[in-house]
Amino acid sequence: MQKDKFLKPEYDPDMNPVDFFNLTKSWSDVMKLFNRVTEIDEKNFYCPKDTRETRKTADFSVNGDGNIRVNSENGLKLPVGKKFTKFMFFTRAKHKGNYKAAISEIEHSEMNKHIPYIRVGCDYFKAIETKDRFGINGTDLKGWKKEEIKQDHGKDSLIHVPTYDDFCIIPDNANYSAIHEGKYNLYHRFRHKSEKGDIPWSDYMMKHVFGDQIDLGYRLMKLYYEHPKRYAPILVLVSRERETGKSTFINWLTTLFGANMVQITSTDLESSFNHIYATANIIAIEETFIEKKYIVEKLKALSTQKEIVVNQKFVSNYKIPFYGKFILTSNNEDKFAIIDEEEVRFFIRKLKPFKKVNHEIESDLIKEIPAFLHYLENLPEIDFSVSRTGFTKFELDNENLKNVVSESKSGLYKDLKMYIEDFMLNHPQMMDRDFFEACAIDIKKYFFINDNRISHSYISKVMKNEFKMEPECGQGVTKRYENVLSYDLQSKTGNPFKFVKTEWINEQKNEENESFLQNAKSNLQTHPTDNQNDELPF
Repeated sequence: MQKDKFLKPEYDPDMNPVDFFNLTKSWSDVMKLFNRVTEIDEKNFYCPKDTRETRKTADFSVNGDGNIRVNSENGLKLPVGKKFTKFMFFTRAKHKGNYKAAISEIEHSEMNKHIPYIRVGCDYFKAIETKDRFGINGTDLKGWKKEEIKQDHGKDSLIHVPTYDDFCIIPDNANYSAIHEGKYNLYHRFRHKSEKGDIPWSDYMMKHVFGDQIDLGYRLMKLYYEHPKRYAPILVLVSRERETGKSTFINWLTTLFGANMVQITSTDLESSFNHIYATANIIAIEETFIEKKYIVEKLKALSTQKEIVVNQKFVSNYKIPFYGKFILTSNNEDKFAIIDEEEVRFFIRKLKPFKKVNHEIESDLIKEIPAFLHYLENLPEIDFSVSRTGFTKFELDNENLKNVVSESKSGLYKDLKMYIEDFMLNHPQMMDRDFFEACAIDIKKYFFINDNRISHSYISKVMKNEFKMEPECGQGVTKRYENVLSYDLQSKTGNPFKFVKTEWINEQKNEENESFLQNAKSNLQTHPTDNQNDELPF
């Protein structure tokens, strides 16, 4: 009975390259890889030391165990009497014993596996598969030296390395393309698919984070998902208390957006090397406390920046579009950063502890991702005609933002606000006045005469930059005005600021104070001071 003929296995992507080569290649296939090796019959081959030599002596012969034996000296310089498997023979004869180079050629040429290197312009990179603490698979491109690739995989391996003109970043969660017009796309494929279903824990998390602004929260999530190329407000989650869900929310988004989201620290913004976040679409900065104003300015600039120059160690700088959207979390509710009064880029939410206890909430949120995406897809379209982010200043304005803006003011601003308000409410000279005028030097002499840290030029700067006030007459012009911040009400020449009661004090507070002052004045007229005209008692 004839034995069944051994069938070569079909390509298995998980098969070891060595086993694949030994099982699927015949000795004739192996020998064809060498131009100077000639087959005498199915089991005998020779490799002449000189191409003019025509002898038919078999240098190699296939034994019964399927391995090949070296019978004589040969042009491949393999030792006589040595036995080789197909892979061993291929490694020694073609790659001089470099098994990594042999495996690389087998994987690329025979198994059609993706080679883990690319060349962009003149720089080589290795695509290293990564997995974060949430189990999300990603690819990290690291600069790799050309000589190291040749050493590991052989000099011929470079011809198999795909080449691209430049990097690009084309964020698209629906229709992804790895290569765009000859450029390598640094955006990662979105790995989730939407599916109709219930989202009880996702909705609970959204309501917990966004509260009475839940509609804005869902709009922001829809923007993240469907419009990754658009600008977005800087979302800030603050809370002094623990167990409020800030980290849970960030972890949920990281699982949702995968390798296109990155978590960094505020010190990463200070570093000149920005590769860690330059290609990310969503950038989370946890436990944020930004003391340096220029970092805040950099953050605000990045939130609406169109391009970024990527600075990576050992790699030439390159420019790509920037689509980063920032999310900050902080335990400093009012002082995580200095924010100007007219700022329109921050969406600040103050979180409280969870009302429901669910120690598996992250797992539940992950399970609901397909249904959550389906829900986002069926929300009304975002109206980008109102602003480039789809959010108006009026919508983002809340008490949390007001508190941060207030705390961002300088100490002198707070002192001036208190002193001037108190002067307007309580000083007798302001009883019948709706306003008063004063120069910076008048304010210095009246309120800060003994404080050497505060100069009149500093006062002028705070009045202009923080109070948004300008002197009445304009630059280089003066006028006569009554200086109420003097004890003799002398008039003087200068270019004063005008302080109007109704602009500094709310109407109700002003009415209450006017009533109090009028009563006090009436009492003084009706009831003279005790013993004012009495004779001395002794």
